[in-house]
Amino acid sequence: MKILYSGFKGIMHSANGGYNKVTYNNVNKTVLYSEDQPLGRFFYTRVLYHIPRLILEFKTRILRYKHDITHLFYGELTCINYIPYRQSQKHKIVITLHLDIENNWKQKRFIKFLKTMDGIIVLSTQQKKILNEKFGIKSVFIPHGFDKPSFTKKIPADINNHVICNDNINVCTIGKNYRDLETLEYIIQKNHKIIFHLIGIDHTYKSILGQYGNVHIYNRLSDDEYYSLIELCDYNFLPVTFATANNTLLEAQSLGITSILPLIDGINDYAYNGNLFYKDKEELLKIFLNLQKNRKRYDLINFSHKYNWNNIYTQLNQYYLEIYQK
Repeated sequence: MKILYSGFKGIMHSANGGYNKVTYNNVNKTVLYSEDQPLGRFFYTRVLYHIPRLILEFKTRILRYKHDITHLFYGELTCINYIPYRQSQKHKIVITLHLDIENNWKQKRFIKFLKTMDGIIVLSTQQKKILNEKFGIKSVFIPHGFDKPSFTKKIPADINNHVICNDNINVCTIGKNYRDLETLEYIIQKNHKIIFHLIGIDHTYKSILGQYGNVHIYNRLSDDEYYSLIELCDYNFLPVTFATANNTLLEAQSLGITSILPLIDGINDYAYNGNLFYKDKEELLKIFLNLQKNRKRYDLINFSHKYNWNNIYTQLNQYYLEIYQK
């Protein structure tokens, strides 16, 4: 089958973390990225933000008929205005959904758009249930993938050696999407002896959390620095209010780092049961008050192999075939 992939690369992701990895395993393919379109350098800014996406959308709609399947791999963002696709017996459209479907701010138009798709991939069993029970739309759960990274150990330049070379417990918290930043600040306030390493947090919280002496905030890191920092930490803390795939969890598990996770839908599809789970702030605080220095865990690393991209490719290619033969 000839596949047309349409989406973006995701500069916020590490080299192994972006969903654009789904394009790599198919030799008979065409790949369209927003960043490669005219004015694509503005894709991640507010300036002329929509232009490269509109160009991508236009090209995708034209080129789709030269392919057997088009896969919109960041579905919510690729289809900017949720304009329905014309269905065709000879060509199929598959879309992957990453974000909260139930609370999509253009929900009515979005659901109408989804009903024009030939195949829908979701990244959690909870989202599959919502689509089916609330909107009467069938979908398939195929997990996000992640391969254990290959990197050269490189400590970020702005870490003081005494922070990571003594008996301090080091905890990393990464990302801003659906993050419970109020709970993060609460835990930081209550645990002054624990060092928190914050990467990619919401800019509005940088000035708030940066005032605490046990907090180190990082801007964009190279992959070598990023993975080295995670591996140097004892724990990965993921305070989220909603989850489908979460790259931070996949990254931490692949490096043998224990994660501290909320018991919410979307986490169980990716989390090893040997991580630490909490139901509320009180339970979370107890976990942090009892933390000890932690070693790399090979049971976590072995579990992470389940999400290797080769396994995901196999599931995706099988789904492409099912959709194409309908």
